[in-house]
Amino acid sequence: MAAKIYSVPEDFPTIQQAIDAAEPNGTISVAPGVYHESVYTAGKPLTLLGAQHGKDARERIFTPRKESIISGTVFLEAEHAELNGFIIRNSEDYAGVITSAGNSGYRILNNVIEGNAAGIYMNTTDGSHSFVKHNVIRDNTLPGRGKGDGIYSDQGLFHTEISNNYITGHCDLHGAGINLESAAFDSDILIYSNYLNQDHSIVLTNTRNVRILQNCLIGSKTAAVFFGGGTVRTNIKENVIAKNKAGILVTADFVMKENSQITIRQNEIKRNEDGLIIALDSYSGILHAEDNFWGHDSGPSLGENKEFGDTIKNLDFTATITSSPFLTAEYLQ
Repeated sequence: MAAKIYSVPEDFPTIQQAIDAAEPNGTISVAPGVYHESVYTAGKPLTLLGAQHGKDARERIFTPRKESIISGTVFLEAEHAELNGFIIRNSEDYAGVITSAGNSGYRILNNVIEGNAAGIYMNTTDGSHSFVKHNVIRDNTLPGRGKGDGIYSDQGLFHTEISNNYITGHCDLHGAGINLESAAFDSDILIYSNYLNQDHSIVLTNTRNVRILQNCLIGSKTAAVFFGGGTVRTNIKENVIAKNKAGILVTADFVMKENSQITIRQNEIKRNEDGLIIALDSYSGILHAEDNFWGHDSGPSLGENKEFGDTIKNLDFTATITSSPFLTAEYLQ
C-alpha cells in the first residue's frame, strides 16, 4: 500500500497539524509559502517534502524559486525521517534542524539552512546510514544556544555521509562548518565533495574512521582541518586545501588525548600560511603525508623557513611525519 500523502495547506493549515494527523511512514507535502512554526515529528517515521524536493539547493541559491520556508526549528525524532526541499531559517533558540540521538537513518536533502543559531545539530544511534546531501548551510550565527556551527554533533554520530553541500559563513572562533566532538567516539563518517568557504572548516574530536575525500576547503582564518584530540584512523585524501591560516592542524587541545593513524595523501595543500602543524603532545606514531602537492615543485618547506611550498611543522618530538615522495604539480580539477 502506498504511503498516504498529507498536503499543507490544502488538507491542514500548518505542517505540525499534518504531522499530528499522519500515520507512520506517511508523506507531508508542503506547498510554497512561509510557515512560522517549529516542527516536531514526534517519533513518527515521516517524509517531509518542500516545494523544491529533489532539487539541489546549491543550484537554487542563484535562481530564486517558489520555496517552502520554515521560520523555526525542525525536530526529526524517528528512524528514517526525511527532510527534503525546504528553506529553514530564523531558529534563534538553537539549530535549524535537530536530530534525535536515539534514532538513525536520517535523510536531510536539498535544503537551504541559513540564518539560525546553528545549522544542523546532528546526532544518531549506531544503526542505519544517515545522509546530509545537496544542502546549502550558511550564515548560522544568530545569538542563542548554538555555537555558530554549520553541522554540530556532541552526542554521537555513526554511519553518516555528509556530501555535496555548500557550507559557509560560520564562526571561526567558537564553531566550524562541520564540528564533530562527541565525548564518546563518532564512527564511520564520510565527508565527501563539499565546498567549505571561510569557515573553521572541519573540526574532529574523539572520532574514529573518518574519511575526508574530495572536498574544497578554502579561506579559513584558523585551520581547514582541525584535530582536537582523541581521533583514530582519519583519511584525508584528494582535497583542495588552500588559502587558510593552517591547512591541517593537529592538537590535543579539547580532550588532552593524542590523535593517531592520520593519513594525508594526494591532496593539493597550497597557499596556506602553514600546510601541516602537529602541536606538542598531540600525536602518537607516524603521520603519513606522502604524495601531496604542497604548492611548489620542490615540495614542502620544513619548519620556519618557507623557501619552497607550504610549511610542515612538527612540534611533537615523539611523532614522525613522512612527506616524501611529494607531487610536483597541481593535478586536481
